Amino acid sequence: DVKCLGFLYLYVGRYPRNNASRNTWAHVQEIEQLGGRQPRLSRRISPRCASSIPPPARRQRIDSGKETVVGRNKYRLTKEEPLEILDIDNDAVRRAQVERLQRVRAERDEAKVRAALNGITEAAETGKGNLLERGVEAARARATLGEISDAMICVYFPWR
Repeated sequence: DVKCLGFLYLYVGRYPRNNASRNTWAHVQEIEQLGGRQPRLSRRISPRCASSIPPPARRQRIDSGKETVVGRNKYRLTKEEPLEILDIDNDAVRRAQVERLQRVRAERDEAKVRAALNGITEAAETGKGNLLERGVEAARARATLGEISDAMICVYFPWR
């Protein structure tokens, strides 16, 4: 049912999707009234959704072709192309980021940054002033995201 709702959401439109959603919710309530998924399966009550079919039975239906799974038993690729896997050197990325951060901190006007961060803290404490505007000012002064966050955290989360 979840797969069906996703399809309806993307391709069909609002009315059928809402109708399917209501039907699905009614089905969920029915399962809950019967005591949940497991009691329903143990009493062999006919399932109406793929997720409630026991895995061996579902696998048998897929293997026999009674249930279609795209890419597994139907519509398979004739030739599977190998995926290009991007190899990222995390240590090199971290070193580059640290160097960049150090360069930004060395080149910025520290007085402007402190003033902007104090403005954020003051606006957070008093509730006067636009925090977003103050945050943008701090970013333009080259304050880091961590510094901007810390300026608000000390007010909103004093126990940290």
